[in-house]
Amino acid sequence: MTEPNDYEDDSQDEEGPKFGRLLLVLVGVVLLCGVLTWLMATVFPDFPNFS
Repeated sequence: MTEPNDYEDDSQDEEGPKFGRLLLVLVGVVLLCGVLTWLMATVFPDFPNFS
């Protein structure tokens, strides 16, 4: 018989996928897009028309 190792985890200890980290990253990206939009509107108020 072979001994169980740490690389093969056949236990069903997980209670499904965990979306906490993904949710935090997505919220961070949305906030970053909002900050960039506000910054562009503040710094370059007439962006397409430079003349």
